[in-house]
Amino acid sequence: MRRRFVTLMILIGLPLSTLFVAGAATAQVTSSIEVSSATLVAKGAAVDLLLTVSCDAGSTPFVNLSVTQTAGNKVTQANGTATFTCLGAPQSLTVTATVQAGLPALKSSEALIQGGMQNSDLTFVPIHETLKLTKK
Repeated sequence: MRRRFVTLMILIGLPLSTLFVAGAATAQVTSSIEVSSATLVAKGAAVDLLLTVSCDAGSTPFVNLSVTQTAGNKVTQANGTATFTCLGAPQSLTVTATVQAGLPALKSSEALIQGGMQNSDLTFVPIHETLKLTKK
């Protein structure tokens, strides 16, 4: 009798444990994007934006960012894009935004960073913040 009980518990327990493990592996992550730092490169011709992003494991979002800054009595703008594969946990990503041709170089001062992350499921996570651009 005891042997049947143990066998029955094993037969019931294994499929249930598989369900719990599979459920944990497919948990959805709340998508987010934030700029950790912005470092000028090539004498202000571009800026490296260090991002912290979170999204569902295996998804391949598209990031599109613009950096806008005043330069004297003019406005300058840099744009950068990236596609990457999500790990399902917060991860770092660097996007290089390059100044548009004919516009002044970026300088070490505050700039507006805007754009966002387009997820594989077409949800969009916006970003709109002011951050100081720093030299290396």
